[in-house]
Amino acid sequence: MIILIINVNHKKCSVSLIINEKISYLENICYKNGNDHILLMIKEILNNNNLKINQLEAISFLNGPGHFTNIRMNISIAQGLSFGMNIPLISISILDIIAYKLYKKKKVKKILSIVNSDYNEIYIGKYQNIKGLWTIYKKKISINKLFNVKDIILKSCFWIIISLKGYLNIKLKNDLSNNINLFDEINSIDMIDLTIKYFNKNNVFFNKNINPIYLKKKFI
Repeated sequence: MIILIINVNHKKCSVSLIINEKISYLENICYKNGNDHILLMIKEILNNNNLKINQLEAISFLNGPGHFTNIRMNISIAQGLSFGMNIPLISISILDIIAYKLYKKKKVKKILSIVNSDYNEIYIGKYQNIKGLWTIYKKKISINKLFNVKDIILKSCFWIIISLKGYLNIKLKNDLSNNINLFDEINSIDMIDLTIKYFNKNNVFFNKNINPIYLKKKFI
């Protein structure tokens, strides 16, 4: 198993390389020119492990919901490398990543991932573990239908809400504050476990049209 994981967010670029059970990781500040930074980091991490791009068995990247520049950069780099070498791709949702991070940390079995698109819309992922099997439901809903989110919580025994710092607006924080957990920005290390799971399940695809999910606004 040789898999490259890439991630560009608004603060940092990071790349991880999985070689069977060995993990290599590089991170750099990249407020500007993230594309140049990440390409140099990919070259460095491959050189450090005496590998060439055509030896990769897959490339993993985030597909949103996220900000246009970051998500577009992740996709274009992954597609560019994949197209030239016919390398399979693994696309991962940010909602899935933060839900999985919370599960690993607290072993909870009912999780709501929430990311605001703007003041009027949110993306929500509902994850529930029933007898060892996860059921997953993802949807974009209007903020004026926020009662639907509260209904999900009230009708369930116990739900834990997870989001990213800066991606949840104040109204939602205040309404649901008792159950909210916030993580910092995602980096490529956070993507390793799900990348391996998707790869082992052959949940990969070759270069094709990708439907990214873009956010409209960042909340601080």
